[in-house]
Amino acid sequence: MHKKLLKLLTTKCKDMGLTQLAIGDLATMGSEGLTDESSDEDIENKADSLVPLAKLMQGEITRKTSGKKFEQSIKKEEGEDGDNGSDKTEPAWFTTYKKGNDQRFLDLETVNTTLKNEKAVEARGASISAKAKELSIPEWRMVGVVVPDTADITTFLTEIKQGLVTNKLMSVDEALEKGDLKQIAKDDAKSWANGLPNN
Repeated sequence: MHKKLLKLLTTKCKDMGLTQLAIGDLATMGSEGLTDESSDEDIENKADSLVPLAKLMQGEITRKTSGKKFEQSIKKEEGEDGDNGSDKTEPAWFTTYKKGNDQRFLDLETVNTTLKNEKAVEARGASISAKAKELSIPEWRMVGVVVPDTADITTFLTEIKQGLVTNKLMSVDEALEKGDLKQIAKDDAKSWANGLPNN
């Protein structure tokens, strides 16, 4: 859709002396509101609506590049004393256009950051689920469990599994299905030794 609009604009503006970059910016601005479902007629109408803006751009560029004539026309517009506080190096329409583009860029950056964060959270959630399954931790035990962002997933979930075995909420056989036999035996021995009276 954007490519179609760009192609149409390039054809319509070929005699205006605008750069491909300027036409590309116009196409980007004009493609708002168009979708993949937009008809060729809609795209043609959008291109036609952008041609006057292209002519304005061309006119401003011509005025700017003609040196003194450009400066004199600015002075006439502002009066001989001239300075109304506006930036003489850029036409007002271009400043407005640039501000709009800057805002769109900021909005896109915000959306991009949000999507990246959501993907990172999803990926970490998938890793936690996979590791819980691998360690045979029952689903009921994982309800409400929040693994801190700074915690190592394997270490955190192994401690949960060991807690289940120690508190007899999970049989040793069940734990051994995919667990580390030596580690579980060591933890059981430590738990047994801690339960002995100190004489």
